[in-house]
Amino acid sequence: MFTNNVYYSIITIYLKGRKNYEKNTFLFALVFTFVFGGALSVSAADGGPSYIPIGEGGGTSYGNYPNTNIEIKPGDLLYSKKSVSTFYVGHIGIVGTDGKVHHTLPADPSASHPVSTFLSNFDTVTLIRPNNATSAQRTTAGYWAVNNINYVTNYSFTNNPYSISNNYCSKFVWLAYDYARVDIATYKTVLYDPILGYYGMYILPSQIYNDTNNTKVKVLN
Repeated sequence: MFTNNVYYSIITIYLKGRKNYEKNTFLFALVFTFVFGGALSVSAADGGPSYIPIGEGGGTSYGNYPNTNIEIKPGDLLYSKKSVSTFYVGHIGIVGTDGKVHHTLPADPSASHPVSTFLSNFDTVTLIRPNNATSAQRTTAGYWAVNNINYVTNYSFTNNPYSISNNYCSKFVWLAYDYARVDIATYKTVLYDPILGYYGMYILPSQIYNDTNNTKVKVLN
């Protein structure tokens, strides 16, 4: 009889690797169906390209968050709770190496705003910092966000976690940290798509917010 760790190891095999995602989706669906029998959330390993340390932006000062002595840093995650301003699903963005918050919205898939604008547009914004990431990895995630936000052309709850053009808020920030080889959402949601006929993986804002590897530093507004 397999243990849960063996189950997760099997899932990891089929989730690893950006290039192999599409061809492994069918195999993953078979394994998932056999092992979990319809469960919706699983723990998955991080994937994507090799970690490339980047120092850009690391020595730049962007000032402090309004009304605090907390320095704005690349890789910071800003999470807004489920409310009217987030259509009751929550929202999240990432600070880039340019000091702006990069995030994906239905009306603006490639949004980049100053921190002050982001805070005025969303309710109860919490500053989150992954405690399993080094400073260099946080900077790398911020660098990725700056260089990829304009490639997001469509706001879509896509079941392919590695698509950049079709994106949504929590997947975009997850991809930024995935590039830096840090998984900021240990537990992800797996759902079956009856139209396409296979399972897809999704990352929800609440899964990043509630992850025990991420520190809630402060509520900023």
